[in-house]
Amino acid sequence: MTFLAEARAGIRAAWLLFIDRPGAAEEVPQGRSAFLRSFAAFFLALPFYAVEIAFRQGDAVAIPGGVILAAETEWVSRIVALALGWIALPLVLGILRKPLGIAATWERFVVARNWGSVLVAVAYAAIAPFPTVGGSLGEIGGILSLAVLFLVVRFLYVAARRALGVGVVAAAAVVLLALVLGWVIDAATSGLIRV
Repeated sequence: MTFLAEARAGIRAAWLLFIDRPGAAEEVPQGRSAFLRSFAAFFLALPFYAVEIAFRQGDAVAIPGGVILAAETEWVSRIVALALGWIALPLVLGILRKPLGIAATWERFVVARNWGSVLVAVAYAAIAPFPTVGGSLGEIGGILSLAVLFLVVRFLYVAARRALGVGVVAAAAVVLLALVLGWVIDAATSGLIRV
């Protein structure tokens, strides 16, 4: 299977997981090579992340110590945070796969999460211009951001339930782990690059 065919299959499987279609987990590309290649989805998502970052330039970024990032360092910190976020969750799940009882399915979940991240990046890029507009459109942007965050959490939960084959509590724990890792990485990378 070519990379483009695998990307199409992975994104389609992630979408089917998101809408919770029966049997969607079996459509996720599987195997060690599919697992490794799924990390290339980062580069498909990167242009959409760049759109979001471009529209967020000048936003006040809450950093320990009250430092506000300059535009150049904001780009660097956000790209570094994205890259680390792509690696952190699979690394932690890989370490905990046996104690959590997900040794047979954790790679399938990571593949689904990686390809699903392309869809997430597209959604965030689509709503990125709204908060920069004044008035009610800016307020709508805030509401849309919360809606997309809710959809991301829902996707992670359904992907954990179906691709990992775990119960409600374990799936919620995976979602919580993903969110906490993201927040910690954002805070850490923002704190590393000071103006």
